[in-house]
Amino acid sequence: MTGPNASGKGTVAQRLLTEGMVRHHVSMGQLLRDVAQEASNTPDQKQVLDCLLGSPDATSHLEHCLRNRLLIPDAWTEALIELYLKNHPELHTSVWLLDGYPRRLEAAKHLMALLDELNIPLLHVLHLRVPEAEVLRRSLLRKREDDNKETIRSRYRIYEQEILPVVEHLEALLGTHQVSHIDASTDTGQTNSREIIYQRVKYTLSSAGLTS
Repeated sequence: MTGPNASGKGTVAQRLLTEGMVRHHVSMGQLLRDVAQEASNTPDQKQVLDCLLGSPDATSHLEHCLRNRLLIPDAWTEALIELYLKNHPELHTSVWLLDGYPRRLEAAKHLMALLDELNIPLLHVLHLRVPEAEVLRRSLLRKREDDNKETIRSRYRIYEQEILPVVEHLEALLGTHQVSHIDASTDTGQTNSREIIYQRVKYTLSSAGLTS
């Protein structure tokens, strides 16, 4: 599942997990935060992470990227997702959701090769579409310290320049029947916007034969 910031990916993922439509939720953002925290708290883990990512300053750079919401180098995310999938065999035989990854074309190519190597089928791609103006409105309402108009618009540019080509690549590779573009925008007056977005996702998955 992919989409711009503030498109509702986390909320949708939690609902899919709670309602049993997926067995596991793998968030690249959470995975990165977890490994960075472990490395910062434990010297041995820092050494392992720096070695895995191929740089003695990898942990510090990773923390900087997370703190400033910058894109992580492809080689690092590729190494982390490969290690994670190989260390979690339950993901080889169950329906699970990958949230917020891949974010670049080369990472997408690596992921597809990795899934093929591990015999993990990619069942469907969910792309949550939200226009920039609504992303700006939602993000400012959250009142996060690092959210301002400039940074929000900058992240949306990254979405347009990096993530949309990934979606287009996957659609060309898998076919339109396996990639769904879901309207995740809502009217400003709707108080149940999260439910509306979730029901759109659920309907899409049901139409694709992916719900019981």
